[in-house]
Amino acid sequence: MNRKLKFDNTLISLLRLSIKEDIGKGDVTSDILIPKTSKSISHIIAKEEAVICGIPVAKKVFELIDSSIQFKASVLDGERVSDKEIIATISGTTRSILMGERLALNFLQRLSGISTLTRKFVEAIVGNGRDRSLQQRLKPFQPAKILDTRKTTPLWRRLEKYAVVVGGGINHRFGLYDQILIKDNHLKAAGSVTKAIEITMKKNKSKLPVIIEIQNKKELLEIFEDRYVSPVPKFSVDVVMLDNMSVKEIKECVDIINGRCEIEISGNVNLNNIEKYKNLKIDRISIGALTHSVKAVDISLEII
Repeated sequence: MNRKLKFDNTLISLLRLSIKEDIGKGDVTSDILIPKTSKSISHIIAKEEAVICGIPVAKKVFELIDSSIQFKASVLDGERVSDKEIIATISGTTRSILMGERLALNFLQRLSGISTLTRKFVEAIVGNGRDRSLQQRLKPFQPAKILDTRKTTPLWRRLEKYAVVVGGGINHRFGLYDQILIKDNHLKAAGSVTKAIEITMKKNKSKLPVIIEIQNKKELLEIFEDRYVSPVPKFSVDVVMLDNMSVKEIKECVDIINGRCEIEISGNVNLNNIEKYKNLKIDRISIGALTHSVKAVDISLEII
């Protein structure tokens, strides 16, 4: 996904529905307490260190509520901010600012949470640019890329995957339609790894990328000929996903695959244990936690 967020009809519809959900017939509290002509200036402020994401979304929320609102961003998506740093300044009618406050913050807080967590994983696996010894240890192979999954908030997938990219990660498939990912339940339904791949090869007329998830070395050996005899796999597989394997098992599988396709690992990778994976010869690490259980960043809006 591109780092630039495009506001097409689908995304605008999502924002409009979100506004309708929150505002309904109107902000009754502000209507009672605040005159229509009242105007204010407010700041959106970070309350902790974070990698910001969602600035264009927050701006669009205010624009949709009141086109006369002035939204001036102080940072761009992908920039790191510190505690008490001003993210944006908003000026206009007080009622409009308060109507957009919560929704704009909801988007900013969650998306920034995703981009911040993603950045932590990326820096844990490749270093932060200052760790030269780590860069040297990673040679001669490239560090693994950090990928997201489909474990996203319904209808927020585009935004949440955008936040992963802002944080330095890579998007996995967007939905069920753009890549073939053969998982454990597919294998059970098909009967075996061999049968599942044979059927896929026959019916994959669109030549979509093929990823297969395996649980053990026995399943892997169904995909590849003996490594000492044949230099090519039995079947055309783009990525083998090693699911919930120990480091020892991963190393054995890496040796068997021997560069014949990309290698992805998944399952229970977190910031406490990622250290043990970063020097393995793997290409990708997919992490559901980037989007399914992320902590929102503390961000507030304050009228000055």
